[in-house]
Amino acid sequence: MANLKPTPKMAATGLAFGPAIVLVWFAGQLGIDMPAEVAAGIVGGIMWLAGYLKSEGVLKRKDGRHEATVPDA
Repeated sequence: MANLKPTPKMAATGLAFGPAIVLVWFAGQLGIDMPAEVAAGIVGGIMWLAGYLKSEGVLKRKDGRHEATVPDA
């Protein structure tokens, strides 16, 4: 069975969602009016950037060994 634990890259992408939404909200509080499509593009871009910048990392297996987070083929 596949491991359902998110990789470090996916975790970084998910965690970037909150600050990105707050940034768009804050821009609205400053009087910057933007269409929903632009706001979604900004959030998506920030999430993509977080995933791009985060390294793959290494996961620790249950037997104590380490492995790269490359999916099994």
